[in-house]
Amino acid sequence: MSITPPEKHRLLNERELLMSLAEGDEQAFTELYSYYQPRLLRYVFPFALNELSAEEIVQDVLFRLWVRRETLQGIASLERYLQRMAKNLLLDKLKRLSVEKKYIAHLTQFGNTRTNIEDDFLLKEYQKIAAEAIDQLPPKQKLIFLLRHSEDLTLAEIAARTGSTVMAVQKNLVRAVQFIKTALQKHGEWGTIIMILLFPEKN
Repeated sequence: MSITPPEKHRLLNERELLMSLAEGDEQAFTELYSYYQPRLLRYVFPFALNELSAEEIVQDVLFRLWVRRETLQGIASLERYLQRMAKNLLLDKLKRLSVEKKYIAHLTQFGNTRTNIEDDFLLKEYQKIAAEAIDQLPPKQKLIFLLRHSEDLTLAEIAARTGSTVMAVQKNLVRAVQFIKTALQKHGEWGTIIMILLFPEKN
């Protein structure tokens, strides 16, 4: 798979798009998203754990592109900027996964000392906290999140189910995931456990 697209596909009006993006122009964001999403996937995929992991990293990068839109006009190369962000997120993800595996092993080691009643109580608490975070999502984001993480549908299948484009599904999904993770952070250690359960690494 070639990382660099053919010359004819270069984004010639990138400066103008960044200027419009800084003003909150969603159409400019859509054009940049459409252009860089497949390029970033090609860049990240060889180093990611799996396709879903690569997609989540790219979604996170492009979400940050929108969040940081007012600060990007002066950068020399948007592509290198996004690639560097993707690399840092990938490294963070791999480090976090290593910590999570150790944490899960720790829980497993001492899990046998708890009673079934304690296990049932904790599971119900985890489910309650996760459900509260998911219920706070806007209706469409909630539906897309559940179709992706509960029914394990592909982005294309979700788009067909909801009458949306794949790009619209990606935007809603990344916003939903970011919102849920932010909501769970206030629960400290429990939030970390729930994020592991909600967003497991799939081999």
